[in-house]
Amino acid sequence: MRGGRPFGVIALMGTALLVGCGGSSTADKTRAFASAVNLRPGDVPQLASARTLLRRETGVGPVGPCDGGVLRRGHVIGIYSQRFEHNNERHEGITSSISFLPIESVSSAVYVSESAKRASEELSALERASTRACIRRAYYTGAVTQREGSTSKEPIWTDVAVSAMPAPMPEVPSFAIRTTGRFFIEAPGSRGRSRYYEDSLGFVVGRTLITLHADGDPYPVPLSLEHRLLSLLYSRAKAHRL
Repeated sequence: MRGGRPFGVIALMGTALLVGCGGSSTADKTRAFASAVNLRPGDVPQLASARTLLRRETGVGPVGPCDGGVLRRGHVIGIYSQRFEHNNERHEGITSSISFLPIESVSSAVYVSESAKRASEELSALERASTRACIRRAYYTGAVTQREGSTSKEPIWTDVAVSAMPAPMPEVPSFAIRTTGRFFIEAPGSRGRSRYYEDSLGFVVGRTLITLHADGDPYPVPLSLEHRLLSLLYSRAKAHRL
């Protein structure tokens, strides 16, 4: 969903401060590693840094409880990049306006687990159909809205589908998931309820899981951009390997 957080609604289920997994020394090393690997402004000059800052750290994996508890609290340290997004601000004379569409944003995250085995287990979990089913349920139950004057809550999303995409990096352990859906109401400036796309891709290097998240509406973020950024993240992870 808008906000570029890893796996949208799922991230809201796992909000936490940086915890566990080896104490302050490990946390400091993880922060330094994440700073060296994560996306930064020069990587996507066509996109602007988001004005709204995301929480930077987490103590659970990228899909929260949907991984079956592989990267549960205390077994991982995760750090997010800034979010970079399409600038929808328009200026006409002395006036300006901001439209909701189009959406195009990217961000990355670095998850450091306690072992290479644990990171590989998380990758396997991300490839399971049961994980995708859990993500789909979370889109319906994790984000709801209430109409004015109504006493019932309704999902923000409809027509949600979560599917596996081909591995983006066949030469290394990697995954790719696409979530699509439609907003419950029409977005301002849109013609009907457009389709939203959230792609989540990643790979494992040692005990680290590196992920890229790309949101688009009414079109997905181009695969060419996703693969370029993922390759960049991989080269940095190899160069600064923990």
